[in-house]
Amino acid sequence: MLKVDILREHLNKAIPWVRSNPDNLETRVRKGNVVSSGRPGASFEYRYHVDVLAMDFPDDIEMLTLVILTWARDHQPDLIFNPDKRAREVSFDADILDNGNVDVLFSFPVSEAVTVTRDSDGRITFTPQDEPDYRKMYGISEGVWDLEFDGTMTDDGL
Repeated sequence: MLKVDILREHLNKAIPWVRSNPDNLETRVRKGNVVSSGRPGASFEYRYHVDVLAMDFPDDIEMLTLVILTWARDHQPDLIFNPDKRAREVSFDADILDNGNVDVLFSFPVSEAVTVTRDSDGRITFTPQDEPDYRKMYGISEGVWDLEFDGTMTDDGL
């Protein structure tokens, strides 16, 4: 699934601990549904929940939160821009461990359209679709804020 793969890449690039401890970060897909409109064509949409579990995470969870929200701005923007969803859809649970580390689980809904096409030889191709560029949709200039994947923030344009 395209969006889960991209999320994992973002976490890996942005947080050195994830790169050093890949077995301590799990990304899971659960509660999935397949939605088809019944209209002509075979394209469909996946709707599912993503769980991101960081086990024995030694740092503040703010960095995990920031990377997930930055990912959502580009790949699931309704979690940021829809007032109802941003207020209730990104949830987390944390277990504070005796050694000062934390097990933290983030959970949020994701949708992913899949375009189905058939070429002239009859071969079927499945193409996962990412979200449209929210910056263009909402008239936001480039560089308002972005996460550099060395773990630092830039504030270009502020």
